[in-house]
Amino acid sequence: HITVAEIGSISNMSKGKIGKKLLSNPVLQTIQINSGSMLGCITAEGQIIGVPARKLFVAENTHLFDIDFRIKTDVVYIFEITKDDLDKQFVTIVTKDGIIKKTELSEYNNFKSLIFAIKLKEGDQVAHASITNDDEFIVIGGQEKTLKYGLDTVKPTGRYTMGVKAHDIGKMFGVVTGKAEDKVIVYDASGAGKM
Repeated sequence: HITVAEIGSISNMSKGKIGKKLLSNPVLQTIQINSGSMLGCITAEGQIIGVPARKLFVAENTHLFDIDFRIKTDVVYIFEITKDDLDKQFVTIVTKDGIIKKTELSEYNNFKSLIFAIKLKEGDQVAHASITNDDEFIVIGGQEKTLKYGLDTVKPTGRYTMGVKAHDIGKMFGVVTGKAEDKVIVYDASGAGKM
């Protein structure tokens, strides 16, 4: 497990630190990642870079820019990139303002350098990113409604573009991607849920 905090510091939880305070800054995200994978890091400016996960397993508690000098700004979202993902077609990104964007994976040059992934409006930031195929779907959960999109309905655009407004869903709470046979459970603050 890797935890990313507000100012770009990370903590490696693979060494059994149960009950120990890992980071003193607010946690932005925690993900589970395989040591043979790559960590996709998206900055506040909408740039993306891949960092080999093996670099993270050396450090216990450090900053991303100490692990990879190419990261010179705040990282706001991270996601796992597996070897199987590199055989897929698209990078799909959703922002907190409900913008959805799909770009050909081939435009990212295997994430070897820090390049733009999305053009962001002021105040917006990436809420989700994943590597997908057209036969998958994306579910965006919001305060007012939850929407499910087939990714085949989202038109691909270039890297330095904004994408399209999904719909007005109010405050966004979560995003997941999946395949047709996958089940998604959506529940609200009262505990009521739906599959």
